[in-house]
Amino acid sequence: MTIVILISILSIANTMMKAVTERTREIGTLRSLGLLPNEIRRIFACEGTFIAVNSSLLGLVFTLIISTLINISRLSYSAGILATPLPLRVFWVPKSWGIISILLMALAFVTAWVASRKATSRVIADNLRHVT
Repeated sequence: MTIVILISILSIANTMMKAVTERTREIGTLRSLGLLPNEIRRIFACEGTFIAVNSSLLGLVFTLIISTLINISRLSYSAGILATPLPLRVFWVPKSWGIISILLMALAFVTAWVASRKATSRVIADNLRHVT
């Protein structure tokens, strides 16, 4: 489970940093229209959080469906040297899901905030000239 969480964290961080970096020209346009750097950072941080909330909800739905199908199918597996196959069960642990979802939402917020700090601190003309 730890490996899955670490991969998810790296994936979210990479996605949010890439999303901000690719929109550097948009940041320059928003700055030239008069938005303050802090307001732009807030926009990106809220967007990252919104994406994380939607992803968590979608993941929850898929988890519930797949785990229900596994539990209904009455699958069994042989565990090493045991002669009797063991039933395969997926237990629901909502507390862990909630903690992990909050962690991932916070990570998306912080990553988007930090990534947008670099772009908003640049000169507006540099942002508008930026090529990805």
